[in-house]
Amino acid sequence: MYKNLIILLLSLIGVSLYGQTTTAGVVSQGAMASSEQVQQVLSLSLITIIILLFVVIVLALSIKTLIVATLPPTAHTLQNKASSASWWDRFKGVAPSPGKEMDRDLGHVYDGIQELDNDMPPWFIYLFYTTILFAALYTLNFHILKWSPLQADEYTAEIETAAREQKEIQSKQAALIDENNVTLTQDQSALAIGHEIYEASCASCHGKAGEGLVGPNLTDEFWLHGGGIKNTFKTIKYGVPDKGMISWQTQLTPAQMQAVASVILGLKGSNPPNQKDPQGELWTGDSIVAPTEMVVDTLAAHTP
Repeated sequence: MYKNLIILLLSLIGVSLYGQTTTAGVVSQGAMASSEQVQQVLSLSLITIIILLFVVIVLALSIKTLIVATLPPTAHTLQNKASSASWWDRFKGVAPSPGKEMDRDLGHVYDGIQELDNDMPPWFIYLFYTTILFAALYTLNFHILKWSPLQADEYTAEIETAAREQKEIQSKQAALIDENNVTLTQDQSALAIGHEIYEASCASCHGKAGEGLVGPNLTDEFWLHGGGIKNTFKTIKYGVPDKGMISWQTQLTPAQMQAVASVILGLKGSNPPNQKDPQGELWTGDSIVAPTEMVVDTLAAHTP
């Protein structure tokens, strides 16, 4: 009996500590708790209270049994003790004592095994009732009052949060691009944006395929203001006012200028028809990428 009492006391202390730790962990996530956090705290508190009530009831029964065991025996208690087992034995659903099997005999014997009409163990019945109670609380928490979000909702919220954070990081990184740290991009979505900008803003002077019109030919190895990604980015950003090319830094973001510069460098060697004669100096600096699929498609559309 003392062993059972100690186990129940430790269970009570453990459940109390668990409830306090879990609730404190949820609240400590932020000084201003959101409605979702408040709902989680309420749910955990409700579950903790239910478990504590169960433990308290079992503990009270244990204390009662302990007190009765310490009282001096009387005729009535002796009769009850002789006629019934302890509450713990009843809870476990122990088999009838020897000699009383005939009270539950069904008259069936199989392979020498006598069939008795034993009741379902009480602990199993209590466990079944607990599952019903858990299902009711679960439905109330997640589907009716919606104190706690479903896993699918949590997953969707985390995906949306990650997408927002990724977009913020990319926007911050894109804003830091300049002519000193710009690199050639191979991202197809960025190149698609750069190709659209080139056709809308650059093709009128440099040609749809970069063959050169008013502006210089962008497909050869000669450059008026230096080749490579850094010089091309710088030319787009600051423009060439004395040659009629405007500065695009007020109309395009750094990421867009990087994309346009990468598309322009992808024009090298595409050999479009009606090329303008080379201008400037031969550029032998950093390597240039091969024509992209968008450039190839543009050349095919403008080739007689």
